[in-house]
Amino acid sequence: MKKTIGWWLGIALLVNGSVIAQELSVTPPSVSLGVVNGDIVNDRIEIKKLLSNPTLLTVKQSELDAPLKSLSVKNATLLKNQQGEVTMQLDAGNQIRTIVTLSLWLDGEKTGFHGTQSGSIVALNIPEKFERLEVKAITHMTITLHKSYRGGFKFRIDMEGGRLLPHLLN
Repeated sequence: MKKTIGWWLGIALLVNGSVIAQELSVTPPSVSLGVVNGDIVNDRIEIKKLLSNPTLLTVKQSELDAPLKSLSVKNATLLKNQQGEVTMQLDAGNQIRTIVTLSLWLDGEKTGFHGTQSGSIVALNIPEKFERLEVKAITHMTITLHKSYRGGFKFRIDMEGGRLLPHLLN
């Protein structure tokens, strides 16, 4: 059974990026999704939402001590690599599932990349040198939660950068 519902839901997206080479940390302010609509599917509510600013992480190579070769996303499950984009599910640990598709932009141009699963980490390769790197969520995010859930919630996309072992990127 599927019904459309209107929801007042205070949702915040927190992105924590850090680069292992020199402890660079980028934490943009929380992003409120405001009023959202969802569909009830069985005992879950499914919310689809586009971010008004899709850029989750921006890094300039000139600010780093060493070349950035990869990013890792903690507490994530790789769902698919398709057309140079990576789709993953984030685990918020509170029965809230978030599915997000990430794209890589190097020097203002979309660049294909792929991810690999290693435990609870999704390793994302950076295929070439860059001056400016951006990670964007260019499609809608899908957030699912139990239909009896009430109130707001927060989740994080926990990213770190550096040089990963080659076996993670095969």
